[in-house]
Amino acid sequence: MNSVWKIFRAPLALALISLIGLFSALLADGLWDVVSWMSLGTVVGAVIHFSVHKHNQKPLAIKPEIVNNLNTNCSHLDY
Repeated sequence: MNSVWKIFRAPLALALISLIGLFSALLADGLWDVVSWMSLGTVVGAVIHFSVHKHNQKPLAIKPEIVNNLNTNCSHLDY
């Protein structure tokens, strides 16, 4: 259950902030418009930030033995 929460907490938070922004845009003018702009702008900013900056991604490590086995096992194939 803990790993499921780790996976879905950020998307759920973004969805909740989006709903607050969309609902506040429908309520009234003035302060509600500011709440809408702030919340929807926060969601857009978070998406842009995490699209540009890839966090916590480790490079894929391939063991040299596997590459050598592929080279020897596939040497008979014509490409």
